[in-house]
Amino acid sequence: MNEDRRLTDSLHRRADAFSPESVDMARIVHRARGIRRRRRTAVTALAAAAVAVVAVPTALTLGGGPQAGNTPGPAHSGTATASVPQTPQTTPTTTPPPTPPTSPASPTPTAQPLSDIPMGSPLEVTYLHDGTVHYAGGGTAQLPGDPKGVSGFTPYHGGWLVVDEDANTITQYDNAGKVVRSGHNGALAVSGATTQTAYQMDSTIRIGTPMGEGEQTVPAHTGGLVGLLSSGVVYNDGKVMLTDGSGKTRQVQGLVYAQTTYVPGDLVGGFVSDGHGTGPVEGGVVSAKTGAVLWHNEWLPLAFSQDGKYVAAVPAGDNGDSGAVAILDAAKGTVVAQMPLVDNRRYLHDRTVLFGQDDSALFPVDDNSGRETVVRLATDGTVTRATPIAPTVGIAPAYVLATQP
Repeated sequence: MNEDRRLTDSLHRRADAFSPESVDMARIVHRARGIRRRRRTAVTALAAAAVAVVAVPTALTLGGGPQAGNTPGPAHSGTATASVPQTPQTTPTTTPPPTPPTSPASPTPTAQPLSDIPMGSPLEVTYLHDGTVHYAGGGTAQLPGDPKGVSGFTPYHGGWLVVDEDANTITQYDNAGKVVRSGHNGALAVSGATTQTAYQMDSTIRIGTPMGEGEQTVPAHTGGLVGLLSSGVVYNDGKVMLTDGSGKTRQVQGLVYAQTTYVPGDLVGGFVSDGHGTGPVEGGVVSAKTGAVLWHNEWLPLAFSQDGKYVAAVPAGDNGDSGAVAILDAAKGTVVAQMPLVDNRRYLHDRTVLFGQDDSALFPVDDNSGRETVVRLATDGTVTRATPIAPTVGIAPAYVLATQP
């Protein structure tokens, strides 16, 4: 691993606890999360080197979320919101409460190969493997461009939208594989409820449908697209913003950085604020309509299930590789099921998690040996493989799940 890659890894670990309030640092966070790590080493010296090389603001803190072997604590219900969100600060040094007896057992710090996970039902979502798109309903197609850096893709206007995190680009292809347009700062969002697709290219968010023609454009300055709601598009731009496309833009209260949306309920999940910047790093879900915080705790929401009953999450205080993936009750924030990762020497790719139709969470996992599979975590806690174990190629993942609601 060269020095640039090692430095990027260190910045990535620090960036995960950062709530970007400046445009330049938001870009660093966005790019850092696109780096796929295949080697993981001790980061103490690297973190010190990163501080020496890059002058980071004090807001770039090390989150002190759940420690190894501990499960994030219970949700805190309420409507405590802040009109002016503040950057979450370092979690107090007190050790989080131990796992309650009724919760899944704490993971043991032993390596467990992917082959230990039994094979289960195959993937029922569209995915990319070896440059070939495998459709959910059967059939295949070749994805245009270089598949090695792809981190997200979705059908669009008869062609494709493809995000390449390594090159920090997004490209629209027509049905013949020719480039329609291309730009930087790419992001994708899909709404199953309204069959809309939103994508960011440079400083503009475009909204259309997978097969229809025509688009609506929304200026997003340099912010990052998060997702769609029935009332508009959510994006991060120092604050969490909601625009309805007609020029009306307002702040979504209760969050300092958004991660995911749920259209029917107009819900947004992400990092929450205590209003003072003195509390622990926490995640939560808020209502975009009222600004009320439905719940907040030590889990960071990443994706809602298609029926809105559940939300997939990772520990909010993790600075690098996620310690676990959990399925939470979307309305209460309570843990329904979870799978330990880092303590079992398993690693989640770029916080990529989505739900199948049966409310199971799907996510790509590697075991740091150049092999990868897509894991299915069911609501009853059952963990199975949804794909064969496949080798990765360099820093390219073996499986990329298509962007979907």
